[in-house]
Order: sequence, then C-alpha cells, then structure tokens
Amino acid sequence: MKKAKTTEKPSILIIDSDMKFSLSLSIRLENELTVITASNGKDGLSLFYAKPVSMILLDLVLSDMNGLEVLRKIREKCNSTEVLVAASSRCYEWAAACADLNIQGYVEKPVDPEGLAERIRKMIGAGDVMFLQSLWGKEYETRVALISYKIKKVMDYVHQNYCRDFSRNEVAKHVGLSPDHLSRLFHKESGRRLKDYVTAYRIFKSKELLTKRPDMRIIDIAASTGFSDDNYFSRFFKKYTGLTPGEFRRNSSL
Repeated sequence: MKKAKTTEKPSILIIDSDMKFSLSLSIRLENELTVITASNGKDGLSLFYAKPVSMILLDLVLSDMNGLEVLRKIREKCNSTEVLVAASSRCYEWAAACADLNIQGYVEKPVDPEGLAERIRKMIGAGDVMFLQSLWGKEYETRVALISYKIKKVMDYVHQNYCRDFSRNEVAKHVGLSPDHLSRLFHKESGRRLKDYVTAYRIFKSKELLTKRPDMRIIDIAASTGFSDDNYFSRFFKKYTGLTPGEFRRNSSL
C-alpha cells in the first residue's frame, strides 16, 4: 500500500474587517489553499511578519488602520508578495495610490465571492502547486513568497506553452526583459536555470500522463509534452527519474 505524500498548500492571507465576507471566501478556497484571516490591520501585519504567504487580499477599509498604511508596511518587508486590494468605489483615491506600491490587482466591493475565488486561484497558479512543491520541497512557501511578478509571468508562460518548442528570446519578449537579464533573474529567484525549469516541468507533465492516461501511447505523450522524438524522450526521462517511461507507468499502477 502506497503511503500518501503530504505537501503544503500555497497560502493566502485575507485582511478584512468583514468576517462574514472572509468566511465566505475562505470556504471557497480552503480545498486548494491554506487560508489565514485577520480582522484588522495590526493582526494582519503580525501574521505576515510571522510567516511568508503566497498572496494577500487586503481591504483598504479596516477597523484599526488605513489599509494603504498596511500595504506600505507590507512592501517595506517584501516587495514581491502578490497583493490584491479590495475597496468600495468611495476609496478610489486610496486605490489609485496603491499602484505605486506594486499591487497585482484591484477589486471593487461588493464583490461576488465565487468570482473572486476563481481570480485568486488563477493569480496564485493553484493548478501548478504540486509541481512547484516537488521542485522546491520544504522551501516552497519561502520561494513562492519571493517570486516577483515578472518571473511569475515567465513561469506561467512555461506552464502554458511547455507542449511546443519556444526560445528564451520569445519568453524574454513576452515579459519585457532582455534575455540575459531574464536568465539571471530567473535563476536567482527560482534556483534553476530557465532551460532546466522547462525540462523539469515537461517531465512532471509527462509523469501525470503516464499515470492518469494508461491508454495513451508513449510516443503521443512525448509529443504532447514538448519532445519531438520518443527515443530522445525515453532517454531524457530515464536520466531524470532513473526509470524508462514504461517502467514508471508500470510502477505507478502497482
């Protein structure tokens, strides 16, 4: 019997004085994310200082502090954590001031919790959490919290285009960086060269198909994960996993 593998979910810190809203949103996110809530700015900052989080949802109207001041303190500690700001239309000037503090989005209240939950899932990239956890292990939460918006866009580009051939120059153009700057920044934040990251993701996706699609031929799995030649794919797969694709599939079915 296989032992279940435990992994830590990405986390979101919700700082909002409306606890009914926080609870409604938490219920919708708790299966995919670790949800931490604070009903005021002081508690929210204490939680943020205590442990890195993947993302913050910050209401600008709090019971004890101006949300804009909370955001400034967050940015003093970390400029890369994704922050989604929420406020009513009457806080337009505050929301406009947030643009200079590197926010990744703004939502106007009242907001549909289901729609907001889906937006948060996409921003965090919950669908690729298992890959990043396998890549970074115990460092997952810390690394995710330090990934800048530009490098997250690079990762998203890889996750969306891994099944085809693309160049470093193409990725660099997509995110508005020079190829050399992209390579240095990506390695610094992810701990991997871009080329190695792409390969690791392709191997990860091929493992998924080998496990979940027993009806799919190995030659087709190779083609659908960005490998033009199935023999090359088999050699590459064994180099990374120690098993051929066929051996991996058989072991996964035990």
